[in-house]
Amino acid sequence: MNLLAEEVTFWGDGGGKVKGAATRPITGRVAVARFFLATGNLFRSSLPKDARVELEEVNGQPALIIRAGERAFSVLTIEVEAGRIGTIRVVANPEKLTHV
Repeated sequence: MNLLAEEVTFWGDGGGKVKGAATRPITGRVAVARFFLATGNLFRSSLPKDARVELEEVNGQPALIIRAGERAFSVLTIEVEAGRIGTIRVVANPEKLTHV
């Protein structure tokens, strides 16, 4: 919680194809933390056993990419403002991850 800015915003893009994905932006430290706590197990259980996390650059920003084999399952980026996380973006829409 201390790493999140008071008005942190979470943007998720599951493209209507990812169970549990946010369908609108979530704003506020408590709301974002609750969302991650509520969906974390659902997300982890949907990944293949051989999933791994890679640190790469996406659109000029550091990103965490979750892959299994050559397939990307999600890309997570954060923006830091005044030493706290101000924006979190997760793309899990399979159609948008084909070139990652």
